[in-house]
Amino acid sequence: MKRKIFFGWWVALACSLVMFARGGIVYYSFSVFLKELTQAFGWSRSQVSAGLTIQVVMLALMSPVVGRLSDRRGPRQVMLLGCLVLGACYLALFWLNALWQFYLLYLVIGIGHAMGGQVPVGVAISNWFSRYRGRAVGTTAIGMGLGGLVGVPLAERLIAGLGWRWAYLDLGLLLWALTLPAVAFLMRNRPEEMGLLPDGATPAPTGNSPLRPEGALQGGDEKKPPARPTDGLTRAEALRSSGFWLLAFAFFLIGLASFAVMIHQMPFLTDKSFSKQMAAFIMGLTVGGSILARVGFGLLADRVSTRAATVLDYLLVATGIPLLLVANSPWMLYLFAVVMGLGIGGIVVLMTLMTREWFGPAAYGEIFGYLTLAFMAGAGLGPMLAGYVFDVTGNYTRAFVPAIAVVLLAALAISLASVPLSKVTEVQPAETAA
Repeated sequence: MKRKIFFGWWVALACSLVMFARGGIVYYSFSVFLKELTQAFGWSRSQVSAGLTIQVVMLALMSPVVGRLSDRRGPRQVMLLGCLVLGACYLALFWLNALWQFYLLYLVIGIGHAMGGQVPVGVAISNWFSRYRGRAVGTTAIGMGLGGLVGVPLAERLIAGLGWRWAYLDLGLLLWALTLPAVAFLMRNRPEEMGLLPDGATPAPTGNSPLRPEGALQGGDEKKPPARPTDGLTRAEALRSSGFWLLAFAFFLIGLASFAVMIHQMPFLTDKSFSKQMAAFIMGLTVGGSILARVGFGLLADRVSTRAATVLDYLLVATGIPLLLVANSPWMLYLFAVVMGLGIGGIVVLMTLMTREWFGPAAYGEIFGYLTLAFMAGAGLGPMLAGYVFDVTGNYTRAFVPAIAVVLLAALAISLASVPLSKVTEVQPAETAA
């Protein structure tokens, strides 16, 4: 008898399509539009980069709220609304005429991005998978890598052929086409809503009747929200732990450095006399190359320490930045794309897995939301600082060189952080014995 595919993998597919749109349209294509907007309106690079900063700051501020909503109401409704908002904003950019409009639209994009982004995706995967969580996270993260691989060159070709206004419009329609049907038809909040268990596990029988998971439906039952998990740390316990704050510090630093480089990568290459098409191809190759890392680090984290995997990941990023600085030929750019792609590919995957492993599922969405806030605060500040350095000095060297040290400091913070959940587990037996 042919075994039925566990529905959780359809949820993972829906999440992957959302991540595809998030990577290719919302994040990495910004680099393609940066110089186009400076030339169209006479804005400086720091002014345009500030739009991304506004987006990411709003994403960061909304992440704990979105995490709380995803924990309590389920990620499906949150993601559906977020994708609607994102597509509408990209359509509205077609009529952009002033800097304040640009900032306002990117502020709303930040809200939509939080609702259709990593936090609800992480909650959905955490709900549906336990033993295969690393594999599932890696699978969904493939979408973001594929999005960059396809989206960045696509945006460049749309701009070259139709202009930046029509490129924004087409990308907004594409975002809707990819995400809305996937979330509406493939996404479910928890396996218990369908009478299933995480990983597709078979419930142990009790007497002559199967054990029904709490929250599962049977004939005549009214639909009710599934029970929330109780194991793991609460938000208050997480915030009192030193491990949480060291993780937040490390995630802030890696966001600061990696986004400063990635968002300005394409302008940096065109400033060095590489063609727009070549720069877009290398940008797409960098993000596309991260696909291997997203899968690889997910599988690696199922077998070894997430701490060791994260330190390795950050060292790859620290190696990639100097390769970009010295690149003066296509083969050096290809080497950079491979190394940097492997580095950036593991960042969010390992953030997701480390949060679940270090804090447990009880308040996962909310805790991950706060850690995402730290990461996104750095990701928003980094591109604006790099743009400001360019406006003042006329090059990116003084922005990219310090970024190497920032990444190494992040790796050190990860190495020194203690696991909060293990400390709580160690204390509990002593308290019980007393």
